[in-house]
Amino acid sequence: EYDKDPNNFVNINEFFDVNDLVMGWNNTRDIFEQDEVIPIADVRGSMAICVGYGKDNLDQVYYWHMDFGYVYITDLIDKFVDYLEENKEW
Repeated sequence: EYDKDPNNFVNINEFFDVNDLVMGWNNTRDIFEQDEVIPIADVRGSMAICVGYGKDNLDQVYYWHMDFGYVYITDLIDKFVDYLEENKEW
């Protein structure tokens, strides 16, 4: 079960382009495939933003931490996009 109370902010380093998605999937398939999620963005500290592609989690967005697992963010990727803010301090 996923935690439905996410932290307020995460620092996203970059969203993956198509080549990075393919390469990343090939390198992390053993981690994410069983949960039917794919990483779409790199988060500071070698973590990821993932999107569900399975029957029960299609379009759901999660923050993934290598030590703590998944933190649920939202049920639609459109809502996730609405949550994004530019960090002007970087």
